[in-house]
Amino acid sequence: MAENFADFIQFAIKEEQKAAELYEKYSKIASTRTTQEILKSMAAMERGHEAKLKKILEKGIDIEVSTLSKPGSIQDMKLSDYMVSPTLTENSDIQDVFIFAMKAEQSAYELYTQLASVHSNEEIKEIFNQLAAEEKKHKLDLESEYESAFMKEN
Repeated sequence: MAENFADFIQFAIKEEQKAAELYEKYSKIASTRTTQEILKSMAAMERGHEAKLKKILEKGIDIEVSTLSKPGSIQDMKLSDYMVSPTLTENSDIQDVFIFAMKAEQSAYELYTQLASVHSNEEIKEIFNQLAAEEKKHKLDLESEYESAFMKEN
């Protein structure tokens, strides 16, 4: 399990890095200040996840669970559940970025939920469950902003 566990952590770190880079890039070109701020905030949270995962990988379970956010029961709008994830290019519009990001947050949630379910260490399970909850919250934040920005009635 240790080798597979380290591989999963490395994979999760890379995914967090990609997510942060995506949010940082598109926060610079978003058309509204609200969207820019949401994307910057998301990038910072993903960098925080990356740091937590690196700490687990480097030092084992030397992280206090109490330092993780506890978002509680997170609503799922399911807004993006039936959307198709676009392929992002340099010319992608912000709507495509939001759809891609919502899908990516759902995938991250599922990854952390799966990692929590297969690990026997209760402290690691709790860390993964907290990371899963944070990813679900990211999806909710993105879906709320998407609804506000792109689904307005005329």
